[in-house]
Amino acid sequence: TARRMCIDGHVEYRPTENRGCANQAVDRDPPRGHPQGHEMSLPHLIRGVYDDREVKIIAVLREPGARLHAAFWNYEHYQNKFGASEDGFAAFAVEFMDRFNECAAEHNWDGCAHRFEAYGPKYEAVFYHADQLIKSLYAT
Repeated sequence: TARRMCIDGHVEYRPTENRGCANQAVDRDPPRGHPQGHEMSLPHLIRGVYDDREVKIIAVLREPGARLHAAFWNYEHYQNKFGASEDGFAAFAVEFMDRFNECAAEHNWDGCAHRFEAYGPKYEAVFYHADQLIKSLYAT
């Protein structure tokens, strides 16, 4: 399918022919500083698919703290790990913020926001890759 060819670039092994939109997007916007994990981010896939055409994107944003709190209470696995209480929520938020800040100190803020778990096993092992915290980082 066109989507599969976009992601895989079915003849990627021949660099001058149909490399797939992810690799084409990287060609247009090469990684800066930290090349690992860069090419499969959503902005790069959008760039690969739509190239320079105008794209309309609709985003629904929530207040980040309320969003994080709702995520904790709506997904049982967070309550099961941290405890179904406000103290559990506090532990959940502190754990994710501490691991994210550690990543940002070691790498950089934008890099951690876009490819947190790609920075190695230490970050891959963080419960659900600090996903709910990262989803609340609208400025990225």
